[in-house]
Amino acid sequence: MDCEVKMKYQELFETEMQRLIYSGEVLNQDLFLNEEDLRYRLRNREALFINKIKDALEKIRNNTFGICEKCGEPIESKRLEARPMTKLCLSCKEEEEFKENLHMDGRRHKSLGVY
Repeated sequence: MDCEVKMKYQELFETEMQRLIYSGEVLNQDLFLNEEDLRYRLRNREALFINKIKDALEKIRNNTFGICEKCGEPIESKRLEARPMTKLCLSCKEEEEFKENLHMDGRRHKSLGVY
């Protein structure tokens, strides 16, 4: 991955992390019945997102950004444009999701906030 592309993603990640840390704008969405529950879920979601940004920035520094953590192949540029913080190439992600679906056992998916 060339330096210009890495710099673009680094700037994107740093800007988004600063927005999440300092803006608090997400917490203004108090339209739900259980406001405390909403705030708790949003804080957790923000924390997870910030950790993903930090991981992506670390990968840029280590020259491993854009490399699939599972197979070691480069992640497709279109996938990175759509999901800049992805850790897996499309085929490895599809395989992971297929396996997750096999083991759901009636539980809600982890992306819904319940593990």
